[in-house]
Amino acid sequence: MVIINMQGRLGNQMFQYAAGRRLAHTLKTELKINFLLPKKIYKLNAFNIQENFATPEEIAAVKLVRYEGGGIK
Repeated sequence: MVIINMQGRLGNQMFQYAAGRRLAHTLKTELKINFLLPKKIYKLNAFNIQENFATPEEIAAVKLVRYEGGGIK
């Protein structure tokens, strides 16, 4: 499972979603969204996307990783 920590406005949200979709597709797993800001700032619902919000349990169960140029650490 890939969980993206969605933040920022529409442009950032579109990029984060696209990057997350690609990673989930590459890893052959599902994509979940963890939205860090108030729901009124979430703008991707205007588009025809697959949106699955992560539950608190799913967020706690996934080890957070970060990308540092050479790969996922």
